[in-house]
Amino acid sequence: MHPFGTLLRQLLSRHSLTQTDFARRIGVVQSFVGMVLKGKRAVPIPRIGQWADQFPLEAREREEFRIAALMTHCPPELYQMFEELSRKHIVPPPVKRKSNKRRKAGT
Repeated sequence: MHPFGTLLRQLLSRHSLTQTDFARRIGVVQSFVGMVLKGKRAVPIPRIGQWADQFPLEAREREEFRIAALMTHCPPELYQMFEELSRKHIVPPPVKRKSNKRRKAGT
């Protein structure tokens, strides 16, 4: 099973949701959720936020959910390599984005 499938299964269990309940909430059929849990389908990238919104996640948990969901689009070999590098702390942490707010003149 893909690590995202494990994570999603844990969240469904923790929040007492069935695959069918979750599928209804996100507007897909239960079989699609089942395929994602088994690692046979990827989470649609534009809908990752919607999937995460179904659970009361703290910021760090939400980011872990997002990354795991994105990794469903990678070949298993690439995902394994990323995991190994992460364990060795070779992969740098995500870079914070700069604010798009414009500074007021004279400040």
